[in-house]
Amino acid sequence: LARTSLAEVQVGLIQARNARQSAYAELNQAMGITGAPAYRLEEPPAAQSPPALSPSLDQDVALALARRLEMGAAQSRIQAAGEKAQAAKAEGLPRLHALGSVGYLNAPEEFGDDRIFAVGMGLTFPLFTGGRVQEQVASARHEQGARRAAQDELAQGIRLEVIKARMLLDALLQSQPAVAEQLTQARDSVKLATRRYHEGLGNILELQQAQLSLLTAENNTARLRYDLITAQAALRYALGILMAAPEPHTTPGNLEPKGE
Repeated sequence: LARTSLAEVQVGLIQARNARQSAYAELNQAMGITGAPAYRLEEPPAAQSPPALSPSLDQDVALALARRLEMGAAQSRIQAAGEKAQAAKAEGLPRLHALGSVGYLNAPEEFGDDRIFAVGMGLTFPLFTGGRVQEQVASARHEQGARRAAQDELAQGIRLEVIKARMLLDALLQSQPAVAEQLTQARDSVKLATRRYHEGLGNILELQQAQLSLLTAENNTARLRYDLITAQAALRYALGILMAAPEPHTTPGNLEPKGE
């Protein structure tokens, strides 16, 4: 039984190492780094201020719609389509042309003044265009309507992202007390089982079971910390909030390249 457990642990260790290397590769790709630099993982600080949620969902949605670059790009496309429609409509309006010219003619004096001036004006009316202008205006307006629909769809998607990110972070925050209590109880159980084992009142199985419960509680605590950090980042992304570069030893999940 012990050998079987050891083999399972060794397989899990190999899988964890492979997952770590894959995470490093994905991190390098995200940062545009070529090669395979080594990293040193650092534990987040033990004491962290709990993240806070905005009291208003509508406020968060409004902030996201105002900050997200996709919304700005969508609005620019709508404006461009509207200007395109105005330009197409202008093709059906009258046009006023003005022309002026001046020249010099090297001629004998008997021919009079050798300077030549000319001024002209013209007015063009597009009486018949074969429907070309109307078709261009209709096409531009249709494109503008499609751009507005795409912006509305994008806004709904952003709203859904904000809602999901808030719900996930709220659920994790609510689970913090239970996970902390589980860790406290597991530590107390290990202390009690160790004392009973040393005094001959308990057996090794009881102690191992308590240690396994503590390991599970510590794993749940670490997982919750990771999930909280990830959920905070997801909410910031949904809100369109950019973050400054983290400071070493002060920001959870700090990764530093090892020196050569």
